[in-house]
Amino acid sequence: DLLNQYKPDILVTYGGYLGVFFRYAAAHKKEIHKPRIATYGAGSISEPDRQLIEEELQIPILSVYNACEALNLGFTCELRKGFHLHSDLCVVSLIDKKGEPVEPGECGEVVISNLVNRAMVLLNYRLGDLAVLSKRSCECGRTFPWLESLQGRTHEIIELPDGQVVDPGLLWSVFKKRKEVQGYQVVQRGPWSFAAKVLPTEGINMKTLEKELRRELQSIFRDKAQVDILFVKDFPVTAGRKFRSVVP
Repeated sequence: DLLNQYKPDILVTYGGYLGVFFRYAAAHKKEIHKPRIATYGAGSISEPDRQLIEEELQIPILSVYNACEALNLGFTCELRKGFHLHSDLCVVSLIDKKGEPVEPGECGEVVISNLVNRAMVLLNYRLGDLAVLSKRSCECGRTFPWLESLQGRTHEIIELPDGQVVDPGLLWSVFKKRKEVQGYQVVQRGPWSFAAKVLPTEGINMKTLEKELRRELQSIFRDKAQVDILFVKDFPVTAGRKFRSVVP
């Protein structure tokens, strides 16, 4: 009702809420005002939700990469392939577990040096985000470095009893490519026990999806792991109104 009342040109919200809102409106055939742009600055949006908003409703989606310690870290351009970094405001680098720089194309932890904070200077400050720096220049023509993807948080890394580590980006790759999945959350219930909570799109073959997801996740977590696929209608959020896709 408020959207129709105020008719904003720009809609700003969390990524997960953006998908829920337009999905609800579409499911209930609600007549709503279409803003010129929808933008979000926290969380993420699923591929089915992006297709609904951008392709069916014709509302472009843009996103920004921010942190409380350093606003305006990056932004998506019109091609929306990743996040262009504001290198003149904040220097961003990626490191491995030993604190050594990683090569472009490899996943690493985000480290920032904020160049504009006057009250408290932050140098080589670890944000706890995991990202991949692109090897290529963006086709939009902007020349600043850019992140191909944000792949979760360091506290979302799963450690298996045999010493192997499962990066949240690896789990993200399983679900991201599937149009049948609107959202997911992987929970480690025990050393070798996992539950994958999945928010499915309507009208799909649930048994086939369950079988395929279990097979792919089983290959990641090893044969000895127990992997359960649970179909849900919603996910819990943290006190900061953020959603965790992986809960070790």
